[in-house]
Amino acid sequence: MVLAGGHTEEDHLGFPYLMGCAKNASKYRFVGDKEIRERVAKKFNILPDEIMRSREMTDNFVNARKAYWEIIEKEDIPETEEYENWQKENDILEQNVQNILDEFYKTKQKETDFYLHLSPVYPGYRVESVGRKKEEEIITKDRKEIEGAIRLAQEEMELFGKFLKQRFFYPNKEGLSSELNKTE
Repeated sequence: MVLAGGHTEEDHLGFPYLMGCAKNASKYRFVGDKEIRERVAKKFNILPDEIMRSREMTDNFVNARKAYWEIIEKEDIPETEEYENWQKENDILEQNVQNILDEFYKTKQKETDFYLHLSPVYPGYRVESVGRKKEEEIITKDRKEIEGAIRLAQEEMELFGKFLKQRFFYPNKEGLSSELNKTE
């Protein structure tokens, strides 16, 4: 599974990223997870699936997540075998993505303001743009500057996309390395 982001629309600003994970993720990470979620959800008057998947940051959702993790830790609940097997597949996939990123940066000679970095996130990994400058130098309150920084990050992601196309779809054709190293 792969998701992507990075926008400069009027109502949403976001730096580009790719999220991925091994397929067939286990719905429940811990032994008895379904019952624990139902118990917590009932206490906080929310749906069981909202405990981990809701983006709401209201006190109710935050407290429900906190209560869920307190039960898991206090009762020392083990992960399911299904989840552990999926996580092993995910770790292999994540390492493969890191190897491809490393190869991309060996091919690319020109340094830009942004680079791509692999970060673990639940339930998988995220390839995201990271600025070479300190965050406060890039992100200001000026919307135009933020949009400009996002566009620079999008350019780096676009170069990575071109690299992936050549590597996987046109491995015997030349030409991409010169595009990766343009000095415009």
